[in-house]
Amino acid sequence: MNRKPGFTLIEIMIVVVIIGVMAAIMIPRLSGSKDQSVFSEAVNALNTLHAAQLRYALEKSDGSYTTDCSVLDVAVTPVNFDTLTCTAGGAVSLKVKAAAQPASGTYTVSVDSAGQFTCAACPARLKRICPNGCV
Repeated sequence: MNRKPGFTLIEIMIVVVIIGVMAAIMIPRLSGSKDQSVFSEAVNALNTLHAAQLRYALEKSDGSYTTDCSVLDVAVTPVNFDTLTCTAGGAVSLKVKAAAQPASGTYTVSVDSAGQFTCAACPARLKRICPNGCV
């Protein structure tokens, strides 16, 4: 008998099924990593701004905080967040752009003058990476 080399239809179908199962496992895991990186960027920016707010208050004779974030001695580039707010009480907050569905939209991450983080409307799937107070 003369057999031609190649793959059978069954072998090709098994490979396609295996690739499909692997994709079904990996895609949900990878989609959350974008949200996690955006949230981490926001927390890092808030830590930087919080330290700048404390330095600003130390430099002032009355110990007051600024409400104008642009006068702080740091520059934070808003790549993944919309609004940056500084308050007279020393708090700094960001409106974060959620990256993927179903968490699209914005949520607010704040740090007060004592360094405590709080979150408003933080997506449920990000609670495992949220700092204390953001649950």
